[in-house]
Amino acid sequence: LVTMAFFKPSLVIMIIGFFMFRLFDITKPQPVAWCEKKFSGGTGIVLDDVMAGIYANLAIHLLIFIDTYFKINLLTSYL
Repeated sequence: LVTMAFFKPSLVIMIIGFFMFRLFDITKPQPVAWCEKKFSGGTGIVLDDVMAGIYANLAIHLLIFIDTYFKINLLTSYL
């Protein structure tokens, strides 16, 4: 849910968002790993997923910015 916040529903964006979320959820860059270790039980697991979703959301925004800035139009045609 956090990954897809502020995007219009689009199959391409959803697929990219899913893989971005899984990438950040598996690799656990900081502070994703910190959230999981700092908070015990379900709270740590949920915060870990929220942080991975935020990273994925920002990564999609970055991809769209790059796509628009360099006029590649691979993603913006699906928005």
